[in-house]
Amino acid sequence: MRVQFSIVLGAFACHVMTSLGASFETFASADAFVTTGLTENLPNNNYGGDRVLSVAAPRSGQAEFQSALRFDVGPAVAAFNSQFGPGRWSIQSVSLQMTVTSGGHPIFNNPNTGTFGVAWMQNDSWVEGSGTPDAPGASGITFGSLQNTFQSAADENLGSFRYDLETTGRRSYPLGLPLSLAADIASGGSVSVRLFGDTGNTSTVFNSRSFGSIGDRPVLTIEAVPEPGAIRLLALGVVISGWRFAWTRKR
Repeated sequence: MRVQFSIVLGAFACHVMTSLGASFETFASADAFVTTGLTENLPNNNYGGDRVLSVAAPRSGQAEFQSALRFDVGPAVAAFNSQFGPGRWSIQSVSLQMTVTSGGHPIFNNPNTGTFGVAWMQNDSWVEGSGTPDAPGASGITFGSLQNTFQSAADENLGSFRYDLETTGRRSYPLGLPLSLAADIASGGSVSVRLFGDTGNTSTVFNSRSFGSIGDRPVLTIEAVPEPGAIRLLALGVVISGWRFAWTRKR
């Protein structure tokens, strides 16, 4: 009977600990869209100061667009360390929230259904810049530098997501969690992702970090749970306490 009681207590402790996860949201600290231009005439322009980000596949009617976003995950790591202890937690999931909008400028493609991809970028050294469609920047990340400098073979795809011609609304995209991304987050520095159209004529526009409403800006949500060792330790403690209680009651 005591053995069965201990097993139940242990299972209960594990359930409690795994439900004690923590979630942390961090807004983009830098972002920019880049484009080839309809006639391949804009690859050296920067558009880091606009209120929107654009994604469009290479076969889109007007031009290819990609967007880069960077997030400071230091506060998330500090929060998890405070709650669970330094190094005593692991990342359970990561999601990216974007708000769909309309471009509002002739430079952008018309919305087209399809899928777009999200990739983790190893290189975080790109500069946002301050260019806009009406006043392109001469410094900061460009389509050319994104392709030739900031993308690398070490980058990893985090998922492909459907766009169905929505023109408004927040969307949350659950990202893959390769070891490279998990390690990048755990290091407590910056994490960069790239958005790109990957099928058909996909074309859409999202709000950037320069958008007026804070709640509609890009958000990275990180969820963490205690490491298995901590769960086992608590479960063992509960089992021992329960066993002692049962033994005392029997006596």
